[in-house]
Amino acid sequence: MCPDVDQLEQWAGGEGDDAFLCRVAAHVAACDSCSTTLREISENLRLVAPVRQALLRSAADEVGPPELPRVDGYEPVRELGRGGMGVVYEARQEHPRRRVALKILSAARASDGHYERLFVRESQALARLRHPGIAAIHEAGRTTDGRSYLAMELVEGRTLTDYCAANAFTARQRLHLFARVCDAVAYAHQRGVIHRDLKPANVLVADRDDAAHEPDDVRNDSKARLSRAVPKVLDFGLARILQGDDDASPASIVTEIGHVFGTVPYMSPEHVRGNAAEIDVRSDVYALGVMLYELLTGRLPYDVPRGRLAAAAEVICRQAPLPPRAAAPLDADVETVLLKALEKDPDRRYQSASSLKDDIERYLANEPILARPPTLRYQLRKLVARHRVECAFAAALVALIGVGGVVSGRLAWRLAEEKAAAESAKDAQSKLRESAEHNEARATQEALKLATVLQFVQDMLASPDPTRNDGRIDVTVREILDRTVAELEAGSLSGLAHVEAVVRATLGNAYRALGDHAAAEPQLLRAVELGRTLQADHHKDLVFALNKLARLRQERGDYADADALFGEALELAGAAFGPEHAEVGKLLNNLGVLRWLRGDLAGAVVVTEKALEIRIRCHGERTSEVATTLNNLALIARDQGDLRRAEALFRQSLDIDRKARGERHPNVAKTMTNLAATLTDLERADEAIALAEPALAITRDLLGPRHADVGMCLNNLARALALVGEVSRADALFAEALELVRQERGDDHPSYAMVLCNRASLLLSLGNTAEARSLQQQALDIRRDKLGDAHPHTLHSRYLLARIAFAEGDADGAAALVEEALAATDGLPETHWLRSALRLERALTPVPAPDGGTASAELLPIHEALERALGPAHSLTRRAAEALSRDRETDSNPRSDLDSARGSP
Repeated sequence: MCPDVDQLEQWAGGEGDDAFLCRVAAHVAACDSCSTTLREISENLRLVAPVRQALLRSAADEVGPPELPRVDGYEPVRELGRGGMGVVYEARQEHPRRRVALKILSAARASDGHYERLFVRESQALARLRHPGIAAIHEAGRTTDGRSYLAMELVEGRTLTDYCAANAFTARQRLHLFARVCDAVAYAHQRGVIHRDLKPANVLVADRDDAAHEPDDVRNDSKARLSRAVPKVLDFGLARILQGDDDASPASIVTEIGHVFGTVPYMSPEHVRGNAAEIDVRSDVYALGVMLYELLTGRLPYDVPRGRLAAAAEVICRQAPLPPRAAAPLDADVETVLLKALEKDPDRRYQSASSLKDDIERYLANEPILARPPTLRYQLRKLVARHRVECAFAAALVALIGVGGVVSGRLAWRLAEEKAAAESAKDAQSKLRESAEHNEARATQEALKLATVLQFVQDMLASPDPTRNDGRIDVTVREILDRTVAELEAGSLSGLAHVEAVVRATLGNAYRALGDHAAAEPQLLRAVELGRTLQADHHKDLVFALNKLARLRQERGDYADADALFGEALELAGAAFGPEHAEVGKLLNNLGVLRWLRGDLAGAVVVTEKALEIRIRCHGERTSEVATTLNNLALIARDQGDLRRAEALFRQSLDIDRKARGERHPNVAKTMTNLAATLTDLERADEAIALAEPALAITRDLLGPRHADVGMCLNNLARALALVGEVSRADALFAEALELVRQERGDDHPSYAMVLCNRASLLLSLGNTAEARSLQQQALDIRRDKLGDAHPHTLHSRYLLARIAFAEGDADGAAALVEEALAATDGLPETHWLRSALRLERALTPVPAPDGGTASAELLPIHEALERALGPAHSLTRRAAEALSRDRETDSNPRSDLDSARGSP
């Protein structure tokens, strides 16, 4: 019988009595298999020899005196723990007064230059890092006896695994929390810091500071517990700083005295070999994979032997991890993510902590993970599950090809479920036999449907075949869309209402994304009609179709219809998924946009803030979904007149979205142009142009030159150019925008009115009051009809018409317009700059004030309000200041010359 691995390892190390050594030597000489194994063991022993030596040095070191140290400016309170380099104390800092964690190099290490360098490097690493998920450094220095110390943020929490266990978090909740840990590690990597000692003990989770004030029912809710959890990555004592870090000592893998084997299981194969040159960010990714495996299954992926480094290296370097689903009931996608993170070869792992985090978030959002080969059926099965088909022009073909795959994936999924149910029932008691036969029959029916759909997919994918297109291979997306509609109209999916509903909604959304509302509407109407005939288990399909139809009606300016459709979708989604589901968050986000467009700013704030709360909880704080909702809150703040808050929200949204989607994405470009518009409102034209020009280029490139969004980008760029005096270019862009928006949305759409309003402002500044009045009156008529008299945009048009009337010498007409506008401002916040602008016009008119007093008495509070809202350098603020100065000098009621008019918000 062959000796086992432990016996071979003992023999290779010269351990055992003479009889044992002779017996194994004789066997190895005659056994090729054991000879090969022995060579591998010997190689592993050679690789881990530096680790063994480092461990022996660590075990022999003195851990330091028990008394509390003396540190100028700090009062140590108690010892928190001891590690491989020193001791950590809780301490009170004198200036500023706060509690800190004080890490002090042990006396035994203080004379060792290597450990001194490690300590200094930890301070250098932490100095680079300012992230809410990383314990911050406050100060570095030396104790009174010359030992190095670090004063750091004191984290009072539990280890990652203990916190999740104590709060009974589900697997999904643990994944949400772990994604935040990955975000912190990714941040460190981006700043050139590799941790090299990631493990659950080095991630503490504490509750937010305000958690103690929550009511008991909220504090005890698991979702609330997750939302208040704040993970912090600690202990960068073994961190490696990329660029300039010349430490290649094998001792760097020793983490805590006497606890090397407690950390070894989290080391990657290249890490456990002790070669620092091989360790990069992917080694941290591996450690994250081990941590996540343990967090989800309650055990490590390997049974790493304790006490034998060579045996531990053998397991980590050669043994496959226990399949996660054999250790715990996990989804197949979660297993795929874990196994990719635990790949032995660094090139086959996730290449960054961000990539691991992104795949976790894709799974949580029910999107296809990238770790799995992207087969058509798999991706589209996930697509059906989440019902998200974002069909920008560049992706329209993918979405179209997905139509059949959505169906086939869904049916394949259902087929597998039915077969599994049938097998399960057959294995149960005999009384379930009838149910099993029923399930088998349903599975057979689904299989027949699947075969039909697969044929449909083949027909669609054959569309670009040159033999079917007069020899052409450059078939457009639009042609394939049209051909697919023809296939549907011919009855290709007759009898499959739930399938056809998804297909029609997908096609309709693709047409909508292409800007063809006329082609989109019949597809979406049919999808809704089919969805309403389905049983309750297909409500997801109806919600999807209702949402897309509502967005179409919203884009066309049919706000009342859109409101009713969103309401129906929300009622269904709440009943089907629950009020806190991600789908509900998406619908609330869209409803908030609609309320904003209709001028219901208070209602828009309520539903949009609720959408933000749900999306943060479901997707995470720095995701594209959250970025979209922050953008919408910024739009609302802008119309409320709070331009400073709008700017801050737009910048926050843009920062998140650029990292989530990349620079070249339609939504990123939209936020850029929205921020540019706000900066133009504040008359910071150079900043606005720097954003508006690339936003226009990205939008044109991704959506095509005739898309309505291009028109709005042209409009915003023209406004900024007008401010810096490039009036000819601005006027040309306004003209182009008007024609484009008219063609794509019609000449009665609020977007068309916006461009009319802004071009009228430009013409007023050029002295062309007649044409300016004509365009502004058109804008006012559209806005009154579509938005109502009290909408901020309607009030703005009245204000600008008053400015035009003043410029033409019609003081009575101007005064009447101002009074009409002021009478309708009840819905505006008192601090809205437009209220002050209207009051300024009233104060400057020679018509007596309605209360019989002097209108000039209003000037001081008007000036103060404009300065708060717009800043002292803004033309409106300066206009008020000049009027106030003249009024004080002459004690009269003068009117200043008109400045150029403001552009539309």
